[in-house]
Amino acid sequence: MFKSLVVSAVAMGIVTAVAPPNAGAFIYGVDAFPNGTFRGLNPWLDVISNPGQAQNNPPPPNKGALLLGVNSPYDPNIAPRPQWEPGPDGQNVETWTVSRDYAYWENSIGMPAGSVASSGSGIAMDPDPSRGPWDNYEGSAWSIVQWQYTSGRGPDKLWLNIPPFPQHLGVKLGQVPTGAFDDHYRAVANQLMGHGYTKTVWRPIWEFEGGWYEWGWKSGYQNSATYCTDYVAAFRHMVSVIRSVMPEAKFAFNAADGTIMTPSNGAPGGWQACYPGDDDTDFVAIDTYDGLRSQKTPADARWQQDQVPGIASSQALALEHRKGWAVPEWAIGNMGDNPLYVKNMHDAAVAFMAQGLSAMLGYWNSGDKNSGYAGYMNTDKNPQSWAEFVKDFHQ
Repeated sequence: MFKSLVVSAVAMGIVTAVAPPNAGAFIYGVDAFPNGTFRGLNPWLDVISNPGQAQNNPPPPNKGALLLGVNSPYDPNIAPRPQWEPGPDGQNVETWTVSRDYAYWENSIGMPAGSVASSGSGIAMDPDPSRGPWDNYEGSAWSIVQWQYTSGRGPDKLWLNIPPFPQHLGVKLGQVPTGAFDDHYRAVANQLMGHGYTKTVWRPIWEFEGGWYEWGWKSGYQNSATYCTDYVAAFRHMVSVIRSVMPEAKFAFNAADGTIMTPSNGAPGGWQACYPGDDDTDFVAIDTYDGLRSQKTPADARWQQDQVPGIASSQALALEHRKGWAVPEWAIGNMGDNPLYVKNMHDAAVAFMAQGLSAMLGYWNSGDKNSGYAGYMNTDKNPQSWAEFVKDFHQ
């Protein structure tokens, strides 16, 4: 979860990318952005300046796939909570999230059973006072399998945060490549492998721009002068260890919202300078929430100021390296019902997919403010946003 203080708006430099051969066939630009809302979203979106040009060009033949996930899916018709449901070992467990919650979301958008991934959760980053810090770290993998994903989403339907180390121990990113923590990474990966999550999408050292996690650039716990060097070495090492157990795993290079670690904020090269390399990256990702950076109104002005810079820079980096683009955590809520935000997220994904690459979106549906953001939407709360989601993402 992106637990940020409100930060000032900054100008975001766009990475210049080489347009793919079929970039001119961008019919989605006109359909998705009729009012020019997303002009400047990526280096070649502006080529669509008049509808006639787009209508003369067919869509590219290799349009990318849209991968959907949700944190805390919820069917309001299921009561009471929690429910008992068979766990991965066949024994019944008491859980707040049951298979019917996923089915509710999948049915609402016309997707087959098992299509929506479990997103947004992760390995424990804070020690449990009653246990050792690494015991809680390793044990959380079992908790994820047993209590939150009892419906068995499938081998590639778990998108998981993994911290480089537990917090409050004074650990530096530079310690990760020494191999001191490898047994813990392997223990987590082995548990997930043993329960069928053989193609997990991992988010190592996620939201590294900020200061809310001790591995973050602004946390004060890491060496800011060598931060990207330390980050890249740690990221690559974690990927290597996890792949030794789970060879089909995928990995997301996950900034915060893409507007914090910038040259104007004292980071030469921006957050993009921490890119771990093509061999260890499958997705370039950001997390972004409505009303978390500012409460600017109206909604379209807030979107332009708060969301577009991070979306633009992350899509540009993904396109430059021909990687997937991901927003594993996004939501409305802080500013009330906001169907425009939902539509814009959908349209941003469509624009990216038109370049022949996949987009991955994970909605943060938690209704608990203690989770960092209350983003619950359904027919009983934020109904306009839910209706927009169902309309836009219906298959």
